[in-house]
Amino acid sequence: MRNRKYFAWMGFFLLVGMILTPQTRAEEAHYPPAANRTVSFQKDIEPVLRQNCAKCHARGKAEGGFRMDVRDLVLIGSNTGRVVQTGDSQNSYLTHLISGLDSSVRMPPSGELLSEEQVGLIRAWIDQGLPWPDGINLGRFKEAELEPREVIVPAAKAIHSENPVDRLLESYFQKNEIEFP
Repeated sequence: MRNRKYFAWMGFFLLVGMILTPQTRAEEAHYPPAANRTVSFQKDIEPVLRQNCAKCHARGKAEGGFRMDVRDLVLIGSNTGRVVQTGDSQNSYLTHLISGLDSSVRMPPSGELLSEEQVGLIRAWIDQGLPWPDGINLGRFKEAELEPREVIVPAAKAIHSENPVDRLLESYFQKNEIEFP
């Protein structure tokens, strides 16, 4: 009789323990692995953040109270607390969000999820201490890596205009038999 009560209580506590155990423990094993190399913020991380995160978390926007214009803002976290545990991607809430395992809190919230490779790169970046070079601000639009070039404006042939735009368009108008306005 005593053994039955003992096993009944043990079964009850095991069941309660299983119900109350957070699902995140089971999900952790399914996070994509961190990339097994040193990541470059500018080559690997910045493009992913600009494409998938900056729309809602930079340039003056702070969905959920989270901004990521610069490293210091990432470290501050959001309305719910810290988002990144520097050096520990396994326990960083950001890893949970971007892995897409929980559809109710996935990031980005709509559209295509990050690829396993992208999640792995971000995990490696977190594990490597969240390096963020000075001068990079996701709140600013990235400047084109092009030098200004000088355009040679052709001399006017059929039209009598000093406006360089008119002279650039003149050959197009002639080729397509369009009367110059």
